[in-house]
Amino acid sequence: MATAQVGPSSSTQTMQRAFKVDPFSPMTSKLTLGYEQRINEKLNMDVDLGIIGVDVLNSNDINARGLFIKFGPRFYSNPDYYTDDMLRYSDFQGFYLMPALGYTFYRHDGERDGQEGVDAGTINAPTLSLNIGRQMVFGGMVTLDINGGLGYGFADNYDFMYHYSHIGNRFIASFSIGLGLLTK
Repeated sequence: MATAQVGPSSSTQTMQRAFKVDPFSPMTSKLTLGYEQRINEKLNMDVDLGIIGVDVLNSNDINARGLFIKFGPRFYSNPDYYTDDMLRYSDFQGFYLMPALGYTFYRHDGERDGQEGVDAGTINAPTLSLNIGRQMVFGGMVTLDINGGLGYGFADNYDFMYHYSHIGNRFIASFSIGLGLLTK
């Protein structure tokens, strides 16, 4: 009697989207939520939304409140394969390159870490970046995403280097770790 083996891709290939959260983001005075949608085998669209002002370590010394959004396509390289039958494990797994557009907006009370003479105000910080990352899938349901990026920023205020979604004013850097849940 022959039985059909179900490859690892049969369960994960039906997954079309992932809902994510950056578990460490509240330690940096924000809450980052993400959504990733499968477009085709090697292309997904990714959107991150951050709520600035969520703080568990009381490190938000300028009382910043605002939002940021970052979005772009994820181009996955050669996918990770399951070694037994060379089936693709998941469209949400592997190394990727992601050009991203972002926009950060927040209001603050001023002084930070002893900097005097910084008035309360509003900061707008659009960004254009190129991110590289690796996303892994565990158990066909849970994702772990680690990525970093470099790019160019257009901040309208140079009093602060840290803008919650990135570090820097003209030349920017960002890093993120996310946990997610795959759904159909």
